[in-house]
Amino acid sequence: LLQASRLGGAAGRGRWALYGSAGYILAVTALWAHNPFDNPHAATPDFFTPIAGVLLAAGLFAAARFAPPNWTEFVASFLAVQCGLNALGDLRTLLYITSGGFGDNDALFMAQHYFVPAVVWALIWAAISLTVIGVSLWSYLRAPRNQAVIGGSM
Repeated sequence: LLQASRLGGAAGRGRWALYGSAGYILAVTALWAHNPFDNPHAATPDFFTPIAGVLLAAGLFAAARFAPPNWTEFVASFLAVQCGLNALGDLRTLLYITSGGFGDNDALFMAQHYFVPAVVWALIWAAISLTVIGVSLWSYLRAPRNQAVIGGSM
């Protein structure tokens, strides 16, 4: 998202990232949001997930369509940073769960299949994530505003 926020030249910065994000959220909502009427044991149908997904996608689409380029670039960059911070928070939770032995998780499943301790898997994933986030931020801050840098090369 950070790199995509710079695509499209001066008039289109951030638009493609927001259009892509809107499309992705809409697709995920359509594919994985549960049917609100699917649970016969629920007292009332749960419309939150499908409505939230559609509204979020519509908001991103509207921002991409109608906002000025500086705003679209800012919104796309803000979303990218938020996604990176959320990924770090999830890794912190994974490290906590793995090191404390609280329940099942992906690192534990990898340890069962590949005989490397679960904490090591969690640390490897954390190191990879930190590297990707760091390289992306470095590339984003280093590149001129009118040029997208994808994959860390110019």
